[in-house]
Amino acid sequence: MPEGTLLSKRDVGRIERMLRWFERSGWRGQQFRRRKNPDDRPLNATADLWLFEVQSATAADGIYNCLRQTTFGSFSTPVTEVLNLLENNTLANYTPALAAGDIIAAWRMADENGTMRWVGFPLVPSVRMARTTETAGEEQQITCNLIANDGKTEITSGLGSAIEFYGKICGGENLNSASPDFSDNEYLFGVPISGKWHIVTVFMSSEPRVCK
Repeated sequence: MPEGTLLSKRDVGRIERMLRWFERSGWRGQQFRRRKNPDDRPLNATADLWLFEVQSATAADGIYNCLRQTTFGSFSTPVTEVLNLLENNTLANYTPALAAGDIIAAWRMADENGTMRWVGFPLVPSVRMARTTETAGEEQQITCNLIANDGKTEITSGLGSAIEFYGKICGGENLNSASPDFSDNEYLFGVPISGKWHIVTVFMSSEPRVCK
């Protein structure tokens, strides 16, 4: 045979060791099998991150009924409960932070009882635009509807509507003493903190003050 075509004893030893490793590990080339379409995988796939669309709030604080994304831009059944981790420390008078149509990126995690549950974070701005549905009265809150994720559609019913937004006036007066006035159908910005919506702007009082 031409020179250089024969295997050395070292090469033969390497091949033998490799073959023995294949036999012990039960390797059959499974890592090269084609993966299934992610849409076909069961919901108990613990390593996956899924997108969910909020449909409604549940009786439990921070947990929403959601639809799972099956194809790009499309959400379908089954309805799944998903915990928004940003709402895990809420007040007694809790108000949901998310609106219908908001998106949550979630994964499965075991709770203290070993039960697998869906948890995640919302893919929405922390500061939300809203529109007032009344003129401010002698109180420190005003009722508003959130603006949807498209930045223009007012949510007039269901989750994201009729939310009490609390505001601060220099001097501690009620919202009807704010300057500029809080009128009906006006836009403002708010942020949810521990289940309570706050107007991000601190307003001046329209009442005259005596400087001391």
